[in-house]
Amino acid sequence: METFNFCPERYVPETLPRDPVSGMSMNGWNFSARPTTPYQRRFKLTLFGLRWYLNGAGRWDVTTDPFFNARRLEEFYEAHETWNPFHFEHQHFGPLVCRFSAAVVIPKGEVNSGGQIAPVEIQLVHHNPGY
Repeated sequence: METFNFCPERYVPETLPRDPVSGMSMNGWNFSARPTTPYQRRFKLTLFGLRWYLNGAGRWDVTTDPFFNARRLEEFYEAHETWNPFHFEHQHFGPLVCRFSAAVVIPKGEVNSGGQIAPVEIQLVHHNPGY
């Protein structure tokens, strides 16, 4: 199983809250029910410092600066999409097995930036088949 290792020490994972289970009674009152499923952690990461690199032939270069290489992140997502789990080292929870919970879109390089891109936001979900 591969390890997600992009932008080390340049992000803080934000733990997203569980979606509330709420509804409306027959009398028009709002209520919230206790969840019936176990909590599955979701994280939002904002990655800073990613860059597109080109080789001498003008093609994508995935070997230069692998921790901040936008094409390498794009290939990682293409290999895993939202169904294939991978290892993720969370700063507070330690090693977790996660998967992407939403599509990852890598933006184009900023004008006159040498390939530098705007921060990329990705969402992960703790993959625990025991749930």
